[in-house]
Amino acid sequence: MQQRQTRAIWLIVIVVGFFFIIDPFGFFSGNPMPEYRTSNEKRAEILTFLTDSARPDDFVAGLVANHDVVMIGTSGYRSPQYVRQQVEFLVESIPTLYDSGVRILGLEYAAKRDQQRIDTLVTSSGFDEQVVSDILFDYQVTAGYEEYVDIYRAVWSQNQRLTGDEDPLRILALTDPPDYSLISGTDDVGNPDIMSQVFAGGTPDEQIAQTIMEEVIASGAKAVTFTAAQHAFTGFEQVTYTRGMAELGFDNARTAGNILRSELGDRVVTVIMHGPIEDSRPRTRYGYPLGGLIENAVRELDAHDNERGFLTADFPLAEAPIVSDVVQQSEDDEVLFSEYTDGYIVLGPIAEYETLTPIPGFIDEARLASAIRNFPGPDPGDVSVADLNDFIAGNAQTMVRVFETFK
Repeated sequence: MQQRQTRAIWLIVIVVGFFFIIDPFGFFSGNPMPEYRTSNEKRAEILTFLTDSARPDDFVAGLVANHDVVMIGTSGYRSPQYVRQQVEFLVESIPTLYDSGVRILGLEYAAKRDQQRIDTLVTSSGFDEQVVSDILFDYQVTAGYEEYVDIYRAVWSQNQRLTGDEDPLRILALTDPPDYSLISGTDDVGNPDIMSQVFAGGTPDEQIAQTIMEEVIASGAKAVTFTAAQHAFTGFEQVTYTRGMAELGFDNARTAGNILRSELGDRVVTVIMHGPIEDSRPRTRYGYPLGGLIENAVRELDAHDNERGFLTADFPLAEAPIVSDVVQQSEDDEVLFSEYTDGYIVLGPIAEYETLTPIPGFIDEARLASAIRNFPGPDPGDVSVADLNDFIAGNAQTMVRVFETFK
C-alpha cells in the first residue's frame, strides 16, 4: 500500500499539449540559480521604475481599453496554477475588470461542455459551491482547490451587484479536457496514435484560440483570459512546445496566443505574472525569470505596496534575455524580456508566495472510479480516495519547496 500511495502522490504529470515528469526534489541537478550582474545605477533605475509603475489591476484595465483580448499567463509555464497570490489577484480584480468593459473571463479551469451549467451558476440567485466542485472535477479530476472555487464565487458576486439592464460577467470555458481514460501506461504518453485520440477535439491551444475567436471576437466583446503561461505567449514560439508536440504527431503546433496574434495582431496582448520559471540547472529546476533583477527590486519595495504591472518594452532592461535553458526561442536563440511577454505583473517576492488550498474530500467514493479512469496521465492503479486527495495536496505542496529556495 505504501508503494502504491507514494506512486500516486509523487507522480507529477503535467498536461498542456504534452506530458512530462518533473524532479521536484532536485535529485539530478544541484547548481545555484543563475543571476544577472548589473551596476548599482541600473538596479536603482529598476527600483525607481517599479515604484512608479501602476497597480496590477489598473494596469490590466488600461490594456483592456486598447485591446480586445488580454491573455494573463500564470507563472506556472506548463503546469497548473499553484500560486495562491496569483489566483487571489484575479479574484480581487474582477470588479475593476468589469468596470473597464470586460464581460468575458476566459478560464482554463472549466470544460466547454459545462458552459450552460457555468452560465446558470454565475447568474443564479444563490451560489452553489457543490456545482463548482463538479465543474472543476469534470475539467480535471485533480483540480480540487479552494482558490479555483473563489474565482467562480467572485464572478457570481459581481453579477449580484448588477442592475437589470447591465450585462452579466461571463466565465467562458476555453477547452474541453483531453480524454485521459485512453492512457493506460507511460508508453501511451509518447505514442502519437494514442495521443491523437486523447486530443481528438484538438490540442488545448487550438481549442483556446478557436473558443476566443468564436465567443469573444465574433461577439465584439472584451475578454481577459487566465491560463498557464504557455497558452498566453504571443511574442515567441517555445521550442520545447513545438518539438514536443511534433513528437506526439502534432506538426506545426502553435500556442493559443500565437494563433490569435496571427489572426488579430495587436488586438490581443500577453501579460505574464512574476514567478519561478523553468530552468534545468537549479536544484528545484526553477529559477529567476530575469536573473533576480526584478526579484531583488521587489524586495526593496514597501511590503505593503509591492504589487506592480508594466509593459516590458518600457522596462530599463527590456532587451535582457530570459534566464532559462528551457524557455528558449530555438536551440540557440535566447528570448528577450520584451519578446517573452508584452506586459508583466509583480505580486511581491517569490519567496513570499503561498500555494493553493486543497478542497477537503474533493475525491470521495462516488467520484473514485471516474477519478481513476480520467486521471491526467498514466493509470494510477489501485489507489484509494485518500491516495488521490493526498496527490492533490502533494502537487501544491511541491511548489512550497520551490518557493522556499527563493528565500
